[in-house]
Amino acid sequence: MPEAPPTNDLAQTFQRTLIVVAVVIGVAIIWLAHEVFLLVFAGLLLGILLDGLAGLLSRVTHIGRGWSILVTILVIVGIIVLLVNLVAPGIVVQVRSLREELPKSIAQIRQYLSQFGWGQSLLEHSPALGKLRSMAYGGYSPGLVSKVTGVLSLTVGIVVRIVLVVVLGIYSAAEPAMYRLGFLRLFTRQDSGHVEAILRAVHMRMWWWLVSVAGSMISLTILAFIGLKILGIPMALTLALLTGLITFVPNFGAVLSAIPPVLIGLMESPEKALGVIVLYIIIQFLEADLITPLIQRQTIRMPPVLGISAQLTFGLLFGFLGLLLAAPLMAGVLAILSSISGEHVLTPEDLSRQLPT
Repeated sequence: MPEAPPTNDLAQTFQRTLIVVAVVIGVAIIWLAHEVFLLVFAGLLLGILLDGLAGLLSRVTHIGRGWSILVTILVIVGIIVLLVNLVAPGIVVQVRSLREELPKSIAQIRQYLSQFGWGQSLLEHSPALGKLRSMAYGGYSPGLVSKVTGVLSLTVGIVVRIVLVVVLGIYSAAEPAMYRLGFLRLFTRQDSGHVEAILRAVHMRMWWWLVSVAGSMISLTILAFIGLKILGIPMALTLALLTGLITFVPNFGAVLSAIPPVLIGLMESPEKALGVIVLYIIIQFLEADLITPLIQRQTIRMPPVLGISAQLTFGLLFGFLGLLLAAPLMAGVLAILSSISGEHVLTPEDLSRQLPT
């Protein structure tokens, strides 16, 4: 008598094939529309920040959630306006001074390097100083109009993206339960409980990542201000605030934030520029090897090598936006893996128990 066809095996094979095809299609969609997903993620990250700050305010002042979110947004807007009014005038003055003094400083550097054989070789094989000098003097290039148009188009695109992120953040912070329940309806009742636990774990991990970044930004702002004041660099407070803001990008932010103070130090003297470089090397060492690992180990427990690898990978694949959001994306992935494996995710109560009484 002939055997019955293995229908169960065929059904399982078909189901696994569908899963593989769905995963491939999902990855392809994410790859093609990666900027949309990254902007949505940035909006959700802003929503988590607003939700966490509003929760803290509500617990302290005992006001309703809606009012606490409104007050939080108004306070953040007020701080941004205050910083712009504090920083913008000094930046305008220094940009004008930079345009006048930078060519002189570059000429001094060229004259100093030309005294040595290795310096002459460097000047011959590196035309960047000459190009920078001609640009600083206001040299015209045939493609100047197209470059200005490109800059304006890029600026408009950045502003539109920022507005979208802010709108997404406010809406997600205003009614997080509605969006969470809507997402849970995509799953069966049996799986929705586990998925909700994963969402809460990701939310908590994202919040503590933001707390750790805020701690790093404040610490480096203070260190940069003290160091720049000691060196006698103009606009020390403005440059220190800029250092703190750029440090939102872990590991690489401290390097990028060194460019403005080095240029301003170069206006004073090459020695001050060298001093600023040494200062920011020290700041980069403290940020990468002491401050950020110490804070993140106590909050989100992300290994430094994993964070740097994620930044390099997402930066190469998705550009600057991927580099900017690589660390929180990896923190979210770690939260998902921890929830699936059953590992406990750090909560505010856990952190408070770790602090000395």
